[in-house]
Amino acid sequence: MVVAGCSSCTRGLPRGGLIQDPARITTVLTERASRVRALRAHGSADQYGRNGRVRGEVAIRVRAPDKVRFDMFAFGTLVSSLVTDGQRFGLLQGQQYLVGPARACAAQRIAGIPLEAREIAAVLSGGVPVIGAPVGGVRWEEGHYVLDLRTAEGNTSRIELELPAEQDALAPARQTPRVSRIVLRDARGPRADIRYEAYRVIDGESYPERVRVLMERDDVDMQVRFDRIEPGEPPAPTQQSDDPLAEENPAAPPDAFSIGAPAGATLIPVDC
Repeated sequence: MVVAGCSSCTRGLPRGGLIQDPARITTVLTERASRVRALRAHGSADQYGRNGRVRGEVAIRVRAPDKVRFDMFAFGTLVSSLVTDGQRFGLLQGQQYLVGPARACAAQRIAGIPLEAREIAAVLSGGVPVIGAPVGGVRWEEGHYVLDLRTAEGNTSRIELELPAEQDALAPARQTPRVSRIVLRDARGPRADIRYEAYRVIDGESYPERVRVLMERDDVDMQVRFDRIEPGEPPAPTQQSDDPLAEENPAAPPDAFSIGAPAGATLIPVDC
């Protein structure tokens, strides 16, 4: 690895030394993905668009690798519920229930966010949407590790990782940097810019309190702020009052990732 000869590029070098092997970075990413299999979270979401900012309270469940439930509330009332079981997307909005395949094109039509189910699950749990093969070596830029990855399909991602302050003196083989930014690119150019901020450690694992997703060509700008993160799979509720999301959504089914139109809703198939 070559570090450019400028003071800004070398500022804040770890006292324990720099990671030289890109495989160390990919190992950190894949090992975290294997540990973070399920979580529940609560917080708020801001969506920025041509008509200004829309804010709502959110309750989220994730089960790796591709199951997600994202409920949004306004003044305590459920206004939308996006669910994917890894095979299909379902969106309840008012009295309409849109259903389509768990592909990015369907997600764009259904929810306005063109990401696949596994990508949404990874982003909301603080992980990398797609882990490909390293391209080139590890770099140190502006206080961050940087590594470029490429998938078999030719899509690329630039991964920026920060080293926790308490690991500054650790040897490279013991460092576990955490993701701070991901830039995804496909054949059309930049696809998404995802940023993770304000990590907190829960049960020995680091989770970001803020996740921001920018997808300029799709007019997507959303930030999620978590005030509560609970790792692990919750037990199935035995009665309604036992549901951990009961306060936010009394109608939550035992399987949070079930796809099915509720009674009275109009089913609208979506394909792409």
